[in-house]
Amino acid sequence: YSYGVNVTGIFPKHKADVLGFGTSNTFVNRDIADLTAPLSHSQENIYELYYLLNLNDHIVFTPDLQYIVSPGGSPIINNAFVGIVRMMIKFN
Repeated sequence: YSYGVNVTGIFPKHKADVLGFGTSNTFVNRDIADLTAPLSHSQENIYELYYLLNLNDHIVFTPDLQYIVSPGGSPIINNAFVGIVRMMIKFN
């Protein structure tokens, strides 16, 4: 499952910008988990926070932070903190 929340226009000068938070939970297939036990957990959780910044009508910049618990459903892989930067150019 996954869910999230987006808030638009939290800053007066950036009414089209979006602040968002989301979370997701992925379950590992039981057949795979049984084959790889004790190397696997039953799930992976992801928490994400991002800000979509409209630089102008054509360029969007999005810094994104994610925290991943049990990456790949593995207990031997440390939890991960990931930073991402996206840039999109719109051609109208």
